[in-house]
Amino acid sequence: MRYLDQKMKQVAEMLNNIQAEDSGDIIYDDIFSGSEIQDLAEHINVNGDDTIVSLSLDGAQLYQNKKSDTWISIWILDNLSPNQRYQKKRVLPGTVIPGPNKPKITDSFFFFFLKAFYYWFIYLL
Repeated sequence: MRYLDQKMKQVAEMLNNIQAEDSGDIIYDDIFSGSEIQDLAEHINVNGDDTIVSLSLDGAQLYQNKKSDTWISIWILDNLSPNQRYQKKRVLPGTVIPGPNKPKITDSFFFFFLKAFYYWFIYLL
């Protein structure tokens, strides 16, 4: 879980070196590699003790000839290194939003699950 802190320091050092030398290329190998995430982390004071998660939401049609859109979401713990982040035991189930139509306001479905995710994560620690 210390990957976030290590990667943010590594990228900040790399960005400082590039600005000082006006040469070199940034290697974008993770979501924490860009200057935008560094600016955001500085703006909201992200440190190594914080937990960063990503939400992935996608729709699926369950039946071939029937309109039945179902929306499924998962939570991904971004504090882990990429080789650990996407393992089955570390990708957490989010929501299942039944169809037949796609949801108009998806945020209303996520409020309850944000609270549940918080308590679930505390339990895992």
